[in-house]
Parts: sequence; structure tokens; C-alpha cells
Amino acid sequence: MRFVPAVIAFLLLAAHFMRQADTTPMTACVLAPILLFVRKRWALVAVQWSLYIGSAIWGYTTVLLVLDRVMTQSPWVRTAAILSALTLFTLYAGRLLNADTVRRNYPEPGDGV
Repeated sequence: MRFVPAVIAFLLLAAHFMRQADTTPMTACVLAPILLFVRKRWALVAVQWSLYIGSAIWGYTTVLLVLDRVMTQSPWVRTAAILSALTLFTLYAGRLLNADTVRRNYPEPGDGV
């Protein structure tokens, strides 16, 4: 159940990249959750860091869009709220994967598993 927010966050990031016609990161975001099937610690860490980087991308996008709306004197509060929520959700999805119950299923190298 802890993987569902991560999958949703990756799909939202993929939609963001698809809107920009940026197919390489879009494909990476669509395929990233497949790494969760690899029961190795490096795979879990890679997915977590990808989500943290995705959160930074949402934060950067928030700043850019809000500045653009302020400069054009368009309403910007709703944009800031939605994109800030996306930023926090993506960060939360990465943090959920750091739980002990999840980490137990992804052994460290040399754990004898």
C-alpha cells in the first residue's frame, strides 16, 4: 500500500513531462515504479531519490509559473496551491518508502539474503 503514492507521483511527473513534449524523462517516470519489483536496496534508494528529485522539479515549476503569472498580472494563488500540493505529495511518496516495513523487504548488500 505504501507504493501507491509513489506510482501516482511518478505518473503525475510523467504527465508534466508529456505536456512539455519531453519524452525521455516521461518514459523514465513511467518505468521507474518497475524498479520497486527489484528487491534490492539500491532499487529502493533509486526510486526514493527519483521522487525527491521529482519534488524539486515540482518546486522549480511552481516558482517559474507563479513568477510568470505575477508578471502578467494573472491570478496565481490557485496555481501556487496546486503545485505546492504536488511538491509535498511527491516528497511524501518518497518518504513513505523509507519506512521500516518497506526497508525490511529490500535487504542491504551482504545481509545474507
